[in-house]
Amino acid sequence: MQRIQSAEAIAGQGLAGDRYVAGAGSWNRGRPGKRQVTFVEAARVAAMFFEPEHTRRNIVTAGFDLEPLIENPGTFFRAGTAVFSSVKYCDPCPRPSTLAGLGFSFKEAAERCHGGGLIAEVVVGGMFSVEDEITVM
Repeated sequence: MQRIQSAEAIAGQGLAGDRYVAGAGSWNRGRPGKRQVTFVEAARVAAMFFEPEHTRRNIVTAGFDLEPLIENPGTFFRAGTAVFSSVKYCDPCPRPSTLAGLGFSFKEAAERCHGGGLIAEVVVGGMFSVEDEITVM
């Protein structure tokens, strides 16, 4: 996992360059288009004492509450020129802490602060960057 300044969202697939676009992710092996993009809030990551990349989520938000999107599947929202649709809460698993070699569990930490994040689909492809605000449509 690495931090980048901008990314391209591809409609019906996910983020350009991400293993999930090719159907090679842990949760979509052989099923491209399933589990396209994951979001997590920076404040919740900090509360868990993790670095953002340790969560293995695609997009880390700052100053935007993901909870209304989690509670209302099918809500459309925009970042840059890309449009997403909320799907569901991203249940935390122990894999991030195992892969990062951490001495504590991401799953347990995320469960304490509802920090698993959001799974979303790309409805309209486009570019977005760290400076872009997320807006609900």
